[in-house]
Amino acid sequence: MKINQLKRWVFTALMSLALVSASDAQAENPYLPTKDVSLYLDAIEKERPNRKIGSGATGILVPHHLVAADLIARGFWAASEADYDTVILMSPDHFRAVEGEFATTRASFETIFGQSQTNQDHVSTLMGQEDLFELLSAEELAMEHGFQAVVPFVKHFFPEAKIVPILASISAKPKNLQALADLVLPMMGPRTLFVQSTDFSHYLDRRSAVLKDQESISVIAARDADLVVGLEQPRHLDSKASLTVHMQVQKALGAHPLVIANRNQAEYGGSPDNTTSYVTAVWSKDPSFGYQREFPDQKRVYFAGDVLLGRYLQDPLTKQGTTATETVKSLLPKPPDAPFVINLEGVLLDEIPVGAPNGSHVMVDGIASPLLKGLSVVGASLANNHTADFGDFGLNETIGNLNANNIHAMQSGEVYDLGPLRIIPLTLLRNNEPAMSAQAISENVQKVCNSAAPPPLIVFIHWGAEWTNTASQKEHDLASRFADCGVSAVVGHHSHQASKHVKAINGGAAQMVYSLGNFIFDQTGPKATGAMLEVTVFNQSTIFSRLVPIPNFFERLQD
Repeated sequence: MKINQLKRWVFTALMSLALVSASDAQAENPYLPTKDVSLYLDAIEKERPNRKIGSGATGILVPHHLVAADLIARGFWAASEADYDTVILMSPDHFRAVEGEFATTRASFETIFGQSQTNQDHVSTLMGQEDLFELLSAEELAMEHGFQAVVPFVKHFFPEAKIVPILASISAKPKNLQALADLVLPMMGPRTLFVQSTDFSHYLDRRSAVLKDQESISVIAARDADLVVGLEQPRHLDSKASLTVHMQVQKALGAHPLVIANRNQAEYGGSPDNTTSYVTAVWSKDPSFGYQREFPDQKRVYFAGDVLLGRYLQDPLTKQGTTATETVKSLLPKPPDAPFVINLEGVLLDEIPVGAPNGSHVMVDGIASPLLKGLSVVGASLANNHTADFGDFGLNETIGNLNANNIHAMQSGEVYDLGPLRIIPLTLLRNNEPAMSAQAISENVQKVCNSAAPPPLIVFIHWGAEWTNTASQKEHDLASRFADCGVSAVVGHHSHQASKHVKAINGGAAQMVYSLGNFIFDQTGPKATGAMLEVTVFNQSTIFSRLVPIPNFFERLQD
């Protein structure tokens, strides 16, 4: 027997002997931890990351069903590169132990890895709010798997951390949720981690659960705690209070969410007719936190906005050659080989046509294509107001040059399958043509509705007004119509300014980003801005989107 296996066998045996039998409690609540330490160790080892994903997590969201112990471990691994001395642990009150709004305890927690103590000072702070909190004993919390299933992970990953337990009534009032967030916020120092213990959709068949999960994930992506009120308990999740308070705290900290798992109980062998689903997420003040991650149950596709690799960028790109590609890659928080989709704002020709007007949106293939390939661009949208600047000749040569470089030349209204997701590019703008009529817009919507593309489907659209970063009612209404057709996300470009937030539309059925602004375009800041959209696609075709600000590459390439 190998020495590590022997050590683990001895540890397992000792821990099993040290624990009092919990058979009676487990018979009453099968979601409580067992005395089998291998359940935890196997899950922790299974999720051990093969590379660092970054320090500085301010909070995590994990399940509390131990059938999904691997997803609990994944959440704790995401926070494991920092050291915490305090963990605020918030759980729903499954067994109605709370008479009022919230409860806490001064009791320690006995786990398979040893005892976890509570932070008495912070508990005293909570108990100072008598209108909000009541004190429960260890016996009153013995059945609460929202605590009992998660505390062993706290003890394993952060053995010296003290816990601030918060048990939330299922009927906690909205005004008191904000009061609790205000109470917790001063506790959130650099060595404090907020752990939200929550399971998601309950008692639904798997297909219905996936729809509810998408709505919940979209609310998290939008960073808008006010949207939680529109979710249903328990059809969406088992604790609206916990999610609301957690999101309020994280937004006040300036932290950004990253959903790293979404899975259904049926994937663990449960019935597909009556399921629970699980979401794991991590928050950090770094909007690109965790971009190095690799998980086998998800894929990522990246989107960026307007690209014009000619005009005032042609000289610096010509002089720098491959150095320009390396400069851009070094400043992009994305895996180098991850697929990239951009809006190509012009034509890609073998050479600049004789007599082309100054300022024309012309890119030379030999200069632009190596940069696009070096950035792993797999799709270039031609659905914009400059693709037709040089007529059929310019369009056809652009398509040919993109195809020669194994880049999808994405034309308006066509569906492109990138593997993890489908994309349909559209434009509401055409060069030297009047604004698209209401009838033409409706025809575009119908084209999307009739596409029959399997989810997730992304509409990548050229729309809006220049030098704006928020959608008008017109864009909101159009995005809602797309969502009604089953579109998962509506992602815009054209305005040269990047939106600051992902929006949840149609109750979270879809996500919307009005504009990605510029990617590589010859306009300077601060007026011109850009962002990259990272879209994570989970195995059950739900998606999570997040915006990551990017520098002005036109300015960087002048250096």
